[in-house]
Amino acid sequence: MYTRLREMRKRRNLSQAMLAKELNIDQSTYSGYETGKSGIPLRIMVDIAKYYGVTVDEMLVDEDEDETKKIGLIRIR
Repeated sequence: MYTRLREMRKRRNLSQAMLAKELNIDQSTYSGYETGKSGIPLRIMVDIAKYYGVTVDEMLVDEDEDETKKIGLIRIR
């Protein structure tokens, strides 16, 4: 999921600081989400999904991976 966040951000030519400003969070906080050093609160996950116009599922699931892959405590089917 963390690499997916980075891919989505880069596709829009955004810096971490620009996206963090849109989300009303510090750049260092967003950086932690993107590197996997910090867990992403559900509220922020929903905000990111809305910003990109995708569902949370689309953010979590890598199309190239098995769709039943476990991501943290969430099992996607």
